[in-house]
Amino acid sequence: MTDKNKMAQAAMEMAADVLTNDLQLEAKDKINKPASYTSFFVKVIEYIDQLKIVPPSYKSLRTVMVGLNKQRQSETEEEIKRHVPKTQSSLTPRDLEFWIQTAKKGEQLVYYTGTTFAKRMMNEANVFSRARTLAMDYDEIVKKKKNYQYRGHTKGEWGCSYTGIVDLVQKKVANLQKDKDGNVISYPIYNYIMIKR
Repeated sequence: MTDKNKMAQAAMEMAADVLTNDLQLEAKDKINKPASYTSFFVKVIEYIDQLKIVPPSYKSLRTVMVGLNKQRQSETEEEIKRHVPKTQSSLTPRDLEFWIQTAKKGEQLVYYTGTTFAKRMMNEANVFSRARTLAMDYDEIVKKKKNYQYRGHTKGEWGCSYTGIVDLVQKKVANLQKDKDGNVISYPIYNYIMIKR
């Protein structure tokens, strides 16, 4: 047993000696269950904080429990910091704007990797929308007095005019996968690439 666990168990034993009624029974029940210490410590601290007159033994118990909880919290935060990547995993529309201003002609940026029909998070949807806006002036419904370079028809007429700022390209990085029976396991995965003009 580590020193931290010994200190936490000592605090639980102290709680079993000092507390009364239900909390004392709960402390005795949880002495050998280290996973439940933190939540129990919080419960005891909240109980002591609501007392109008706090006996000295309760004050010392509270001090020990608060110290252990703070120590455990800082250790948990350090552990999280070690596992969280230092770089962000997705772009933002502001990142695209910065790239447009700094990129040279012909440079490429992969702004999304995934399947065509994947449900995108809000940030990814905003990046897609911004990329489309940078590449073309797109109208879901054709306007009568506007000239378009390209017009299409999918459940209604739409049109677009290219801006000449960037080109958008899809490059397949993984093929469609099927099982023995021909059922689709995963759809093709693409890199969505923006190329500066």
